[in-house]
Amino acid sequence: MTANYKKFYQVTGMDCSSCAKTIEKGLAKLPDIKAASVQFTSGKLEVEAEDKAAFTAVPKQVERLGYGIIDADIQAETFRIDGMDCGNCAKTIEKGIKQLADVESADVQFASGEMVVRHTTTAEIIADKVAKLGYTATLAKEAETHTENSKWRKHAPLLAATVAIFGGFLATYLFHAPTTAAVFFLLCLAISGFHPAKSAIYAIRARSLDMNVLMSAAAIGAVLIGEWSEGATVVWLFAIGSYLQNRSIETTRTSLRNLMKLTPEEAIIVENGETVSRPIKAVAIGTIVLVRAGDKIPLDGIIQSGNSFINQAPITGESIPVSKQAGDQVFAGTINEEGLLKIRVTKTADQSTIAQIIHLVEEAQAKKAPTEAFIDKFAAIYTPIVFLLAFAVMIVPPLVGIGSWNEWIYKGLELLVIACPCALVISTPVAIVSAIGRAASNGVLVKGGTALEAASKISAVAFDKTGTLTKGKPRVTAVEVFSGSEETLLQLAYTLEQYSSHPLAAAILAESEKEVYSRWTVKIIATKSATV
Repeated sequence: MTANYKKFYQVTGMDCSSCAKTIEKGLAKLPDIKAASVQFTSGKLEVEAEDKAAFTAVPKQVERLGYGIIDADIQAETFRIDGMDCGNCAKTIEKGIKQLADVESADVQFASGEMVVRHTTTAEIIADKVAKLGYTATLAKEAETHTENSKWRKHAPLLAATVAIFGGFLATYLFHAPTTAAVFFLLCLAISGFHPAKSAIYAIRARSLDMNVLMSAAAIGAVLIGEWSEGATVVWLFAIGSYLQNRSIETTRTSLRNLMKLTPEEAIIVENGETVSRPIKAVAIGTIVLVRAGDKIPLDGIIQSGNSFINQAPITGESIPVSKQAGDQVFAGTINEEGLLKIRVTKTADQSTIAQIIHLVEEAQAKKAPTEAFIDKFAAIYTPIVFLLAFAVMIVPPLVGIGSWNEWIYKGLELLVIACPCALVISTPVAIVSAIGRAASNGVLVKGGTALEAASKISAVAFDKTGTLTKGKPRVTAVEVFSGSEETLLQLAYTLEQYSSHPLAAAILAESEKEVYSRWTVKIIATKSATV
């Protein structure tokens, strides 16, 4: 008797139980498929086949029927990457991870410092591969708990190198102790030069000449000819530059990560008549989600029952909360201002509007701006030329009898240091990343460097919502009285609006409290939401 094989999938895009039946019938027509079972409420698809090869046709068949499908055996994990200096580092890591047999896809974002991998292997294998490429990978959920310790570990080497180099200069010029100075300079070289030297080794293995190779060659050469102070100064200044660059980039990454936290991590769902909390990634289409007053809506959906004002500013930029009731669509990341809502989920966490917005931004950031692309091409040609020129300066003059070997080797090393394109290569990506991060911290999403460069050519801007230009909170600008006094009118307005949660009521109350010093009392018989 032949054993059957089972495989599980997650289906998206189903609107009713008839969709589930359509998928089951469609898969039953495939050869070697013994059975297919779809749960409409959870979106789970279980397929049984006589041969493992039969599973390859399942995704295509489901997509042909008009639905989305995800292999449930494949898990998507987010890693925090440390040690990236530029966009090329991200490409190197991405290329290396994709070479692993059990990895379906890998996406490394230099701007956010994160990598998303879809795989069937283990996180340890992926982290080990990243380590072999010269970087450090930590699962994002674990990285959060080590933030403070990692910051200290990052700063400690630079502080130690700074103490060492100043100790070397003090020993040289104040105490006139050359041996002690050499020890201090050597210590600075070892501390500050470790990271660029390691990166240089990986670059050479990859048959690439970058600024780390240039800097390491210059520092090693300086040591070989006995110029300890020059070598130490070069690597220390390089470490200072890298620190400032990484600090700027990390600020940007924090802003982008904060954007990704617009939606709550968990949702309250109704399960077997009881309310339970579930991670939003585990909530299927069709599930009923409860959202209390003041809570963020976890997933895109349609209101089944309840009515409220929804603050949609994070998604649409609208300054005033919008009235929503049964049958209206709501978006993940928006805020329920009042009342309890029951929402039927229409999109999974990775398909929500806010997820698509973030994905578009990340996708755009992965593309180089024209200036950045030009500099990368220029540096790829320029760096080998600098090496050849430096080598020629070291070798040719002494061979033809002009000066000593030490003199021209020193000049060649000087050329390596002076011609190092660090500022040129670093400046553009850091400027772009910093600008995107600054905009993100102010709630503005910029789709990468290409959009920033295009912005410099804009001569006119059209805004479709006042909320994008104002503070987003209505206020009373003038009071017109047709009969009676202004104070009486404001007293009446305050009395009528004091128990309302409408945003315009809040503006009227603020104006009344500022201008009126006596209050009327009123007996509340009943209240009814204005959203009904």
